[in-house]
Formats: sequence, structure tokens, C-alpha cells
Amino acid sequence: MQRRKEALELEREGRYAEAIQKFEEVIALNPTAQNSAIRKGRCWERLGNRAKALESYRQAIEMDPLTYDASEATYRALKVAFAEGDTSTALEMATRMRTLHPDSSYGIRVEIAMREAAGQTTQPLAERLERELKASAAYDDATSQAKVGRVEDALKELKRIWDTYPDTAAGRRAYSSYGHLLIKERRDEEAYEVFREIVDLFEPIAPQSRLVLESKLRLAALLHRGNRHEESHAAYLELMSSKVPRYYLETAALQGAGVLFEIYINKRNANQPVPAEAWERVRQFCKDAEAICSKPVDKARARLMYLESFQWDDQWEKVAIEGQRFLTDFRDEQTTLEQATATFFTGRGFYWIGKYAEAMPYFERCIEWSPNRELWPEVPFYHVQRAYFHLISCLIKTGGSRQRAEALYQTLKTYFPRSEFIPYAERELGIRKD
Repeated sequence: MQRRKEALELEREGRYAEAIQKFEEVIALNPTAQNSAIRKGRCWERLGNRAKALESYRQAIEMDPLTYDASEATYRALKVAFAEGDTSTALEMATRMRTLHPDSSYGIRVEIAMREAAGQTTQPLAERLERELKASAAYDDATSQAKVGRVEDALKELKRIWDTYPDTAAGRRAYSSYGHLLIKERRDEEAYEVFREIVDLFEPIAPQSRLVLESKLRLAALLHRGNRHEESHAAYLELMSSKVPRYYLETAALQGAGVLFEIYINKRNANQPVPAEAWERVRQFCKDAEAICSKPVDKARARLMYLESFQWDDQWEKVAIEGQRFLTDFRDEQTTLEQATATFFTGRGFYWIGKYAEAMPYFERCIEWSPNRELWPEVPFYHVQRAYFHLISCLIKTGGSRQRAEALYQTLKTYFPRSEFIPYAERELGIRKD
């Protein structure tokens, strides 16, 4: 952050060569610093080195081709290319803007630059540019309202912008933001219709754009949240089978595996038969997701689902084995929550095959990780409460310290006074006979 501040100050002072060096230091530390790459390109332009400027803009685009910053870099690369007489690159950038950035206000600027380069009048675009500027200003106001908690006002304004300026990039951004804000407000049916319309309108002209791909992800997530699991899984599969940028592929793979897993868990909980092949299908999806994902936490979550799947078809020895493998492979600080969960599952695997002494250290470690709070509060599985019960049970079954077991029981009651596992612990301790 300090280097970037220094770079911006040098740029403001007109010390462009020094600013370039600082921006390069920023990028070396953060290879996704798109704006720094763009500003580096602008510094090169001011120094009269268009080739280096174009190189910097391409660098910014390659960091993430679908962001709004990428659209700015695309526009600036086009301008430099025209100045250099590089028509091929300019046309490449114009195509990129049209197909990847239908919601970028730089799009109209690209059209103006194309007309100027062709020696044509830009007057026909003047009205469109004015509408774009008005829509952009209104969009900025609406997002500011949302940030300060004026949600209803923001929703009304975002919808008004779309209704008034549907032909502008800012209008499209507003409609997408409207959908996202509806999701935050749990107005899922309305949000679904918004993202469905965005896909219908813009997929034919910009199928690889962020506007379309994010809308598809939101549709899949909304189907999942609406308990339309089969449709949600199909939506993620469709994304996975398309040529989409890595982020969207990774998200679809991980979420698709999770939804499929949930489909079979729901069937199992409803006492419906789930064949062994179904769990194998889940495991294959989890393995594919782990291979596709690049972030350690996403890889860990894919592996965690793979590990957990064995408990759902009662392969407890396999749970213990895979749990140990997980804890060998994942030791970084980014995956501590997943490690704690895998620790619990490993202990549970040993517990259900009767290896209580081997199970105990894992339950102890799980409790040490989070003694008074569930690992995943949003999931009604209660790993920590179960760990307390299982550890009490292990102590009783192995003839361990009753004093330690009773202390754990008291701790369970203190931290989780309404736990459904208190009666189970009482039966193990002989306090409760029923």
C-alpha cells in the first residue's frame, strides 16, 4: 500500500520514470494489481514510449480480462495502437471491448476513437455519450445510497436507471447491481428474473463477458438456495462445460460438487435409497474440483467433501484413512477451519470402527481449535458438540479418567446449554438411564 501511494505521488509530480519503477514494485508484490499496470502504461505514454505503454496495458488485461479495469486498459491500448498506426491491435481491442465488456462505459469511447481514426465525424455518438455520462452519474449515486444503508432508495434508483438507459453500459451495470442487491435482501424470485433477463439479452452478443458469466453463477446459486438442487447442479455443469475463465470454472466446479453432494445427503436423510455409484459420482466431482481449483482453501473444501462423503455410506475406516491424508496434505494457515473439520471426521472414523484410543487425540484437537463455538455455525451438524460427546464416550469406553469425562460434560453444558448431545453424554456417564 505504501509503495502504491509513493507511486501515485511520483506520477502526480510528473516524475514518470520513478513512478514506473514504483508501480513495477507494486505489481511484483501483487501480480493482480491491474490499476497499477494501467497507471504504469499512462506514465509510459507521457514519456512518449507507446510500445511500453501498450505492453503495460496488455499486462493489465491479462491479469483479469473481465474486470472494469480491464475495459479501461482495453480502451487505452486501442488509443495507443491507433496512434502507432497498429490497426490490427486496435481492431483486436475493439472486438474485445464489444464481446467482453458490454457493461463498460469505456465502450462508447472506443466507438468514438474508431470513428476518429477512420476520419469520420463523432457527432452521431454525442447523444449516446451524454446518456452514458448521465447514467454513470446516477449509478454512482445509487451505489452510494446502498453503501450507507439506504437500500430501498438504491433499489428504486438502480431499477430507474435500467428502465431509462437500457442502451447504456451504465444502465446494464445498474441492472446487474439491482439483482445483486435483491439477493442481499433475500428477494430471490425477483433477483432470479433479473439475472435471467440479463443472460437472455446479452449472452447472444457477449457470452464470455463478466456481465453474463456472473449472472449465470447467480442463477445457479439462486436455484440452490431455492432448493431446486437438480436445476442448480445442471446450471453449474453447463458453466463447467463452457470455455469460461478460470475463476468461473473453479467456482462452478466447487459449487457443483457441493450441490450434487447435497442432493444425495437429502435423499439419505429422507430414507431414500442412495446407491454406492451415487457416492462415487460425488467423489469424482470432488476430485475434479480439487484438481481445477487453484486456491488452497478451495482445494481443501473440495477434499473435505470427498472425505465427508465416506461417512454418508458408512465407510468409517475410509473416513479415518482419508482424514489422516487430508491432515498430512493441508497444513497452511489458510485452511485451519477445514483442518479442524477434518480432524473431527478423522476421530469419528476411528470411533465408529471401535478404535477409541486412536480417536481421542483428534476429538481433543477439534475442541482445542474451537472450544465454545461451532466450526460452521450455519450448518446444523454440530462438529464441536459431537466432539465433546465422542471424547466423553471414548474416555468411558477405554476406562479413562472419569474426572476428565465429567469435566468435559460440564464444559459442554456451559458452552452449549441446549445441545442435543447433553443427554447422550449423560447416558455415557450413567447420569441418565432412559
